Amino acid sequence: LEIEITGDTDETFVDLLRERMWEIQSSQFNYQKLADQLSAIFVPVVLLLAGATFGGYLLLGSPINEALLLAMTLLVVSCPCALGLATPMATMTAFEALLERGVAPRDAGAFEQRSSFETLVFDKTGTITTDELTVETNGASPESIRRAAAVESRANHPLARSIEALVDDPPEVTNFREHSGEGVVGRVHQQDVFVGNTDLFDRHDLTVPEDIRKQYDRARRNGSIPVLVGWAGQARDVLILEEQVRDELKSVLDYAKEQ
Repeated sequence: LEIEITGDTDETFVDLLRERMWEIQSSQFNYQKLADQLSAIFVPVVLLLAGATFGGYLLLGSPINEALLLAMTLLVVSCPCALGLATPMATMTAFEALLERGVAPRDAGAFEQRSSFETLVFDKTGTITTDELTVETNGASPESIRRAAAVESRANHPLARSIEALVDDPPEVTNFREHSGEGVVGRVHQQDVFVGNTDLFDRHDLTVPEDIRKQYDRARRNGSIPVLVGWAGQARDVLILEEQVRDELKSVLDYAKEQ
């Protein structure tokens, strides 16, 4: 077993997540900047007034404990620290609530700009849909299904798990390659097997028969996920994956429209 490390030790997912959280907590938005500017004036003024109150009552002959009580009352009532602490504390609480729900804002400005949002963009797979997909073999041959399941068993994409589950004992795969946004390729029975979209097949000059291309295009128009399977220079079959929309999606979209 040979393992090759292609990244630095300080570029792990945990390190990137920690860096992102530090950037979020360090960022400020306009309300917080305004609060900091007011605090720079308000706090010294309150301290001066408290000192003047203490000194003034002493000059008027009041006991020291009464003068101190009045000065402390002024400090407590005005509470200058709250102006500088309330906004960042509210921001931290909001961040924590979002992270518990699986949402990671890029910076603090997201809270301030939320009211001006006109477009919400969602990742589809695993976000507005569940991780459970159904696979329609669409009349594919058992050999196509076995080869597709074998190659997808080496892939990391959530879609791969559904295709892999079609076969209990897939054949061995060697020389596996993953092409981001297109699909995967692996060597099965001494032949390169291609599993992916038309971009993958076109880029490797694999022929897609007209009937298979029509099935592929029709599935895309219907909102399904078609996956081509091919080897020896041409596509052999197309598998069609159907995603299940989360039950709570409608209520989320209705809530977003009301805001």
